[in-house]
Amino acid sequence: MSLSARKAIIGAAQLAAKAAWVGLGNDPALIARPNVPFTPPNPQVPYIDIHVLFGKAEMMTMGVAGTGFGFDESPVVVKINVYTVAGVGAGTALDICDALTDAFARQQIGAVRYGAPTGPVPVPSAEGWAQHALSFIGYAETAV
Repeated sequence: MSLSARKAIIGAAQLAAKAAWVGLGNDPALIARPNVPFTPPNPQVPYIDIHVLFGKAEMMTMGVAGTGFGFDESPVVVKINVYTVAGVGAGTALDICDALTDAFARQQIGAVRYGAPTGPVPVPSAEGWAQHALSFIGYAETAV
């Protein structure tokens, strides 16, 4: 898969997560992204972080490269961590996870069709935060 295709998939996944996040009335500035400096806000304000990972592509059909008659399939995993205030219950985190699940589960986003989520799973986190992790596995078909 080309670098431009990967960038497009990452951008589409980030936009889908951002739309779900903002749809709940949250500040879009409270989305952390890999390799971008981010300081967690006051522990009274929830935030999320997004990671898009790519797996090994597999040849789906035979075709001469450059003709557009062959296809490769690449697994894509979107992992989203939801951070909320610790000690007040999981309601807020689960509401956010539900909105993210609605945005990704069984949806075609850009070149990727995502399946059902794994999670939300409670994860040990830093002092003052409750963390829940969600993962969505999808597959991108690209012409060769």
